[in-house]
Amino acid sequence: MQKADLQIIIKFFSFLVVILSIVSFGQIFILKNNELWSTITRQGLFRTYLFNGVITLTIFSALMFLKQKYMSSLGFFFLAGSLVKIILFFLLFRPGYSADGLISTLEFAEFFVPYAVCLFFEVFYMVQVLMKD
Repeated sequence: MQKADLQIIIKFFSFLVVILSIVSFGQIFILKNNELWSTITRQGLFRTYLFNGVITLTIFSALMFLKQKYMSSLGFFFLAGSLVKIILFFLLFRPGYSADGLISTLEFAEFFVPYAVCLFFEVFYMVQVLMKD
């Protein structure tokens, strides 16, 4: 891995933390006005943002590491990373969400909002990196 790649990863991490912080505070502000706020805090909004942030940083770093040697297969590595993220979600978070037999809209939003933000940011940033190469 080149020094420039490490700088890109650090920059990605910095932007990821800022964006996830802004989105999480926005989501908390919106959900706090909802009567089911205790359900969301019980499940742990912070944990879902932390989980998605760490996994996204790991996948992005792995892609940066692999891009020099496996440029033509990078899309497959990205898909594999996304699959791992979903599998880990189902193993770690789904039992808590479906404890009552169904997943409410708020529980869905608790995971999907940080997942979608991380996915969008990861794809956007990776495209920017690949366009330079």
